[in-house]
Amino acid sequence: MTRRDCFMSHVMVIASGCWEWQGSIGSGGYGQFAWDRYPIGAHRAAWMLFKGELQEELVLDHLCRNRRCVNPDHLEEVTQVENMRRSRGHPARGRWQRVKTHCPQGHEYDEENTRRNAGRRYCEACRIERRKKGPRKGQGMRHCYDCKTPLPAGKGVYRVSSTEKKRLICKNASDCLLRRGERHD
Repeated sequence: MTRRDCFMSHVMVIASGCWEWQGSIGSGGYGQFAWDRYPIGAHRAAWMLFKGELQEELVLDHLCRNRRCVNPDHLEEVTQVENMRRSRGHPARGRWQRVKTHCPQGHEYDEENTRRNAGRRYCEACRIERRKKGPRKGQGMRHCYDCKTPLPAGKGVYRVSSTEKKRLICKNASDCLLRRGERHD
């Protein structure tokens, strides 16, 4: 099987004319293809297979705005500056997040269900579900390293031991000493 045949086995042509990538998808939403055993963007592989080498200083812009599209006719070589300008002045990742209408669990991002913090959106329904489940592993009640007494949030202090490890201990060392019958270092 040729490299082109292998590539096309991961492509599905959809009504818009996009060649939608059906193989591996990276975290940015772009397809990935193994080229000489190294992963590269599937759209870059499409360009090299059907149009030739990419100019080193240029990047590929998806004219159709579909990150999974690998149709070489929907791609154009442009400078990084031009590519960012075409993304309407916003970093591509931010725009990618802004167009999402639902969280990964399927809850709609609307005024009632969306909480914002530092420019990011958070799903309120998911937060409530997480809270009902209780703390995640490693986020439960903390304990004094010396006497093993449960310490609610903010009720302990850290000390650095002689081995330079941070240890959470009771804030009031005398309480801990009384419980344990011995002294902290």
